Amino acid sequence: MAIKENMKMKKIIFYTTTFILLIMSNKGCCQSQMTMTTETNFRKFEDKTIFDDDTLNGKIKTIIQNTYGEYYSGEDVIYTFDEYGLQVRRQGIGQDIFNYYEGNKVIKSSICLADNGKEYRKNEYLYDERENLIKHIHIFLPDSDSTITQYFYNNENKLIEQRENRETTKYQYDENGDCVIEKKYHGNFLNGEIENEYINHRLAKTLSWRWFEGFRFYTKETYNYNEDGTLKSITYYAYNYDTKAFSEEENGTTFYYYTYDNENRLVKFQEINKNNYKKTITYSNFDEKGNWQLKNTNDYGRKSKIKRKFDYFD
Repeated sequence: MAIKENMKMKKIIFYTTTFILLIMSNKGCCQSQMTMTTETNFRKFEDKTIFDDDTLNGKIKTIIQNTYGEYYSGEDVIYTFDEYGLQVRRQGIGQDIFNYYEGNKVIKSSICLADNGKEYRKNEYLYDERENLIKHIHIFLPDSDSTITQYFYNNENKLIEQRENRETTKYQYDENGDCVIEKKYHGNFLNGEIENEYINHRLAKTLSWRWFEGFRFYTKETYNYNEDGTLKSITYYAYNYDTKAFSEEENGTTFYYYTYDNENRLVKFQEINKNNYKKTITYSNFDEKGNWQLKNTNDYGRKSKIKRKFDYFD
């Protein structure tokens, strides 16, 4: 994916600070098709920027972001991008992080102390001839102690194994390319497994187990979707350890609601379950490009606020 003609297409791709992106659902690495590269889901955008799971309008030069809340400092964090949408710097909360690329693949990130510029950690990334990320080395300075994560792929460039120290995760796919089994090992000991079922490549059911305080803890979830493909609900089922089977009766359901304005922009998201847990997120103060500048979150009474200010390339 060397840049060349891609630059003319204004191909805007954002890389996270760690640059280890898992295309996955929020419940497990394998619950949707998983690809291990630095490019965000291989999506191509005209005059767009990918940042923090958002698809933002315009060619962004900088984002100044401030998060207020119980567990946040309220300090400004400044993200700087080049004209091709690659994040080249992150400043704030005591750190100054620089990212370095070959073409549009990150090969190194340098993490420095903000007060004196001294590098105290760094990341290095290696790729195979098919441009899959095969090794991530996280180095602690000055002793050069490191953590190494390795990635292995099949002939279709799908991740089949991930190793870090004694922890290993293995993935299996069906004939449609959907990840149907994920197994987690500590050394040679199998300590967890996820089985997925799909309908038209969309996750429909998950069965999983993991070791918890000396015994296996089982879960079953089913997924329902709205017509536009957004998640509508997740239903949970209890496991009977006497009969060693899941109950056919629902043990609870979490519902998801989306509200859009007249310009089809998401302005409100809610997550609600039967136990009166409620999470509400609102988006407002959209700028001239249509990007939100204020996000309010109320997570069962725990409130936080994110403010953003954008500067664009001409």
